[in-house]
This record gives sequence, structure tokens and C-alpha cells, in this order.
Amino acid sequence: ILIYEGYNVRALEIITRYLKVILDEQEKAATSNELISPVLTLLVKCARSDKILRHYIRSVVLPPLRNVYTRPEVGNELRNHLCRFLTLPEMMLRDLSTELLFVCCKENVSRMIKHTGYGNAAGLFAKRGLLGGRHVENTDYSSDSEDSDTEEYKQVQHNINPVIGCYEAPKKSPLEGMSEEQKQYEAM
Repeated sequence: ILIYEGYNVRALEIITRYLKVILDEQEKAATSNELISPVLTLLVKCARSDKILRHYIRSVVLPPLRNVYTRPEVGNELRNHLCRFLTLPEMMLRDLSTELLFVCCKENVSRMIKHTGYGNAAGLFAKRGLLGGRHVENTDYSSDSEDSDTEEYKQVQHNINPVIGCYEAPKKSPLEGMSEEQKQYEAM
């Protein structure tokens, strides 16, 4: 028995563990994606159906950001695998992983960008008319959202590039060291 917020979520734990196993096997042996779609469909349905289930799925799929120095699609965690699917040409996996991540983010555009990067999620935002960052209407999510910003995230938040979804070192100004005449010439 696995108790999460007072509920037995053992079945979900088995399902998410199974998803991790088949995603890891797919990486190694390039196996078929047919095993992944039903699991993602089930997780989306569970996350949409109940607040406790969504919280548990979110805790597994989108744990608090600790490694903000690598892109969201790089790595071996569930979030990394699902972020890689966001840019796949295969529509079923792309749409299911997009839906799961978006529901885990309570259909909040800024939260989705934080966890996946704008570039990875741009297709979803374009498809739903959310490119401007608008919030989704008629969403029924609790407002008891915990602050998921970790110390690691807060320390470098101002240097996180929202397009790629990770830390990017500050760049030197290309105009640095130029005379005023050179700057004017460059502006032309």
C-alpha cells in the first residue's frame, strides 16, 4: 500500500513505474511506441478525474525543479522523456504527453513553460490559441497550489531562458568595446 495525501495510490505508482521502465527500454532498444500510448491515456484520464490523483502524478512526472542547468528534454526522468515527445512528429505520443504535462501544470501556461520550456510547448500553445500566454478558460483546478520553486530554481530564476527551459549564462553585449562610431555603423 502506498498512501499519498490519505489515499492509496499504489495502482498509480505501479503504472508510473511501468511507464518509466518502457520509456527507458525504448531509449536503449528503440522499441515500439505502442506500449506508451495506453499508459499516457490512462494517466491523463486519472489526472483529469481527481485532484489527489493529479497531485500524485504531478509529484512523479514533474517533481520540483532541481537541475535547472540542463534542458528539460535532456535526461532520464519522466519529465525529460515526456518533453522529448513534445516535439515528435508522431501525433499520438506528442498529444498525449502534451496533455499530461499541461494537466499536471493545471493548464497554466507559465507553469508549463517553467517545466518544459516555451520552445517545447509552442505547438500546444499554438494549437490552443495560447501563444500570448493567456490562461485557459473553464478550468476547474484547486487553488491550493503549493509553491514548487526550489532554492536551486529561485537562485538562477532571472537567468533561466524560458524558450529552452533552463539556465543560460549571461552573454557579453556585442556592442561592448565598440566606439560610438562603430555602434552607429552597426545600427545601420
